Amino acid sequence: MSFIKSAMGRTRIFIFTLCLLTVLGLRTYQSMPKESYPDVNIPMMIIRVTYTGISPDDGERLIAKPLEKEFKTISGLKEMNSKCYENYCQVILEFRAGYDIEKGLRETKDAVDDAKPNMPTGIDEPYIKEINTSEFAIAIVNIYGSAPEKTLMNIAENLQDLFEAIPGVLDEQIEILIDPAKLSSYKLAIGELVSFFGSSNILVPAGNIETEKGAFPIKVPGLIENVEDVLNLPIKVNGDAVIRLSDVAEVRRNFVNATEKVRRNLVFPLK
Repeated sequence: MSFIKSAMGRTRIFIFTLCLLTVLGLRTYQSMPKESYPDVNIPMMIIRVTYTGISPDDGERLIAKPLEKEFKTISGLKEMNSKCYENYCQVILEFRAGYDIEKGLRETKDAVDDAKPNMPTGIDEPYIKEINTSEFAIAIVNIYGSAPEKTLMNIAENLQDLFEAIPGVLDEQIEILIDPAKLSSYKLAIGELVSFFGSSNILVPAGNIETEKGAFPIKVPGLIENVEDVLNLPIKVNGDAVIRLSDVAEVRRNFVNATEKVRRNLVFPLK
C-alpha cells in the first residue's frame, strides 16, 4: 500500500520509468536471436532390440513387455511408448521436464540389463540412445502464391496423391477368395485366373480412326477403380453366357498383414 502511495506522489518519475522499461524491452526483443525450428532439449530416450525373424505379436510379448516392466521403475519417467515391427522392437521413454538426462540414461541401461534374462537368448545387443530433435528429418510443404484458390487446392491434392503413393502410407488391398468347387464346375483352372489378372487393369490403345473431321484415337479401357469393377470382370465366355469373377470368387476389402505393433501411454504423469 505504501508503494502505491509513493508512486502516486511521484507520477512523473513513475511514468518515465515505465516508458523507459517499455522501450528497453522492445529493443531487447528486436535484437533477440530467433529460429524457426530451435533446438529444444527434450529428455527422451530410445531403446531398440533386434531379434531376426520375430513377428510383431511375439516381439510385444517376449521383448516389449519385459522392457516395459523394468522401465516403469525408473524415477522421473513421464510416458513410455512401445512399437514392435518384424525383426525388432523399440521403446521411447519421455522424462519429466528438467530431469537429469545423464541419470535417466544410467537408469535406462540398468533397466535393460535387468530385463535381459526375461527376453529370448538370441537377441542382439540392445541399442540405447538419447533422442536429439535436431537430428530429425522434417519436411513441411507450404503452397502459396497469387494463383486462384482453386488452382492452389488442385496442386495440394496432386501432392497428396503423390505422398499417399509412398509405400507404407496406404496399406489397403483387395482380397480375392476363390471357391474351388465353383471353379471346377465352370472347368476353369487357377492358372487361367492368374494369367487373366495379369492381362487386366490395363488401357489398350486400338489405333486411330480417321474421319472427314480428323483422326481420333481409340482406346479400350480396362482399368479397375473399385470393388465392383473387380467383381464384374469377365473370365470366360460360354456361348451367350459370360462367366464373371463374382461367379467363382468372393472379393472384399482388406488390409495387408500387420508388420508393426504400437503401445502408447503406458506410463501416465502424476497428478
